[in-house]
Amino acid sequence: MTKALGGQVGDMVLWPLGGFVICGPVESVSGDFNVAIAGPLMHLPQMGFWAGLYAAFTGGDFSDFSIYADTSANFGAMVSEQAFFLNFYLFLFNLFVPAYPMDGGRCLAAGLILCGMSVICAAMTTAGIGMLTAAAIAVWGIVRFILGSPNGLFTAFIGAWIFITSYRLFKLTRRSEEGASEGNAANNLRSHPIFGQRCYQERAA
Repeated sequence: MTKALGGQVGDMVLWPLGGFVICGPVESVSGDFNVAIAGPLMHLPQMGFWAGLYAAFTGGDFSDFSIYADTSANFGAMVSEQAFFLNFYLFLFNLFVPAYPMDGGRCLAAGLILCGMSVICAAMTTAGIGMLTAAAIAVWGIVRFILGSPNGLFTAFIGAWIFITSYRLFKLTRRSEEGASEGNAANNLRSHPIFGQRCYQERAA
């Protein structure tokens, strides 16, 4: 998708949920939106594949199909079942959590600009929503951990990581606002993976 829209596929960045590829530059903001949404959508055919494999192992019986693994079940069916739900939750998390580095954050940033918002306002809005979302994820993780779920600690860590990335965008945007009177608004965001892309910089100039 990135190459089809005139962009380039760059380095891979590893983070707590695995990794993501830095793609760009794309020739337009709408193109960047399409690239961002295409990533999570790739989980859908994978879900279809694993559901089909599960059906092959169980003879089409989905009565025990659940996120909770049944260790007494057919091993192939259990692996297919868990792979399906892994892709399902990654799809939801990547697309519907509106914070960078998730694809939902890129969709939010591009969507705001396509709706007529300035680059500076879009960056500040993306940063603010990202920090609020991250705080909610972190609090939810801490509550889960207190209630006895060990996974809650990992969830809180993810929330903290998202907050840090959103706060970095917030600081860059504040510098952009302070330097706007000197004509430096675009340059201050140039180092950001989203707003530093050429299609965003051209709108900020």
